[in-house]
Amino acid sequence: MSVVSTRHNSGTGRSESMSEKTIALGFSNLTVRSGSHIAFPFCDEFKRQETLLSYVSEGLRRGEKCITAVCDYPLEFWIEGLKRKGIELPSENDNRLSILTPSKLVGNMPNAMQINPMVAIEDEVTSALSDGRVTRICTGFDHLYYDPESIRLMLESEFKTDIGIVGNPITVLCSFDASRLSPRVLDACIRYHPLITDGHSISTNEKYSPGSSDPASAVHRIVESRMLERPLVSLDFINDMPIIQVGGEMDCYTASDLEEFADRLALMGHRNIIVDLSSTWFLDAACVRVLLKTADRLQKIGGGLAITDPLSPPRKLFQLLKLSNVIPVFLSVEEAEFSLGSFLKR
Repeated sequence: MSVVSTRHNSGTGRSESMSEKTIALGFSNLTVRSGSHIAFPFCDEFKRQETLLSYVSEGLRRGEKCITAVCDYPLEFWIEGLKRKGIELPSENDNRLSILTPSKLVGNMPNAMQINPMVAIEDEVTSALSDGRVTRICTGFDHLYYDPESIRLMLESEFKTDIGIVGNPITVLCSFDASRLSPRVLDACIRYHPLITDGHSISTNEKYSPGSSDPASAVHRIVESRMLERPLVSLDFINDMPIIQVGGEMDCYTASDLEEFADRLALMGHRNIIVDLSSTWFLDAACVRVLLKTADRLQKIGGGLAITDPLSPPRKLFQLLKLSNVIPVFLSVEEAEFSLGSFLKR
């Protein structure tokens, strides 16, 4: 992104365009200058959804180009959520709104990005700027912050974004799940944002210091701190369908994490979920109850749950309890995705 004629701002240490305009964020009557890069650490998923929907709907009402790049939100979340805000979109290709789903942002996983999500975002921004449109972007990539290479790419993108939007009619709101990210990773992410909001107020970010450390050094410190362990319950996607991956033992503690993941995904609008048990060697009654509860919840909203590749001990339990009569079991996530996707299209 090109940088236009600028002036220095002593409040943030950045340069700003001489012709900047005030941008209404759409929540809590907050406003910022165009060219703002805002961190939004959150602990409440309901709050994040309401904040991001308000942010995007405000931009659409003002005729701005809006780009959503929240990796765990499906297309349906935005269409249905914006409809509740009084905004009807004729199609997913509406010129006012670009919804970047997981497959567009990171490709099909497992475990690490196949493509840099900022490439897809930059393509949309370039098109909007060529049309002279004011642009607002919201992002969220929490499930990527467990792999060192993915973290490095994301921090580099945050660093480049902070430089690139200066002097351009762009506002970026970046959401981070403070309840799930390790403190060291969260701190590294927030460091590249001059402003910070909790959805109620906005202030200068005291931790803002992008020049103090390059992304590679930040990742090195995170890895050295040994605070980058991949959780026992994690998230991937295949063709925008979520895959909950469970490793090790599925006991009462893991069951609560699994239930929270599934509940959050359903809340986000996902109707079909795959649970990958290929790395799980123990399954207890608490997890069986969670799986049955999740399957029932998804069926009530027109979707379903599928399980893939259980190892021998869990597979025997499934056979003993005849769970496959209630929850289909597949050999691979590809088979599960095809089956659930076909069911959804009927």
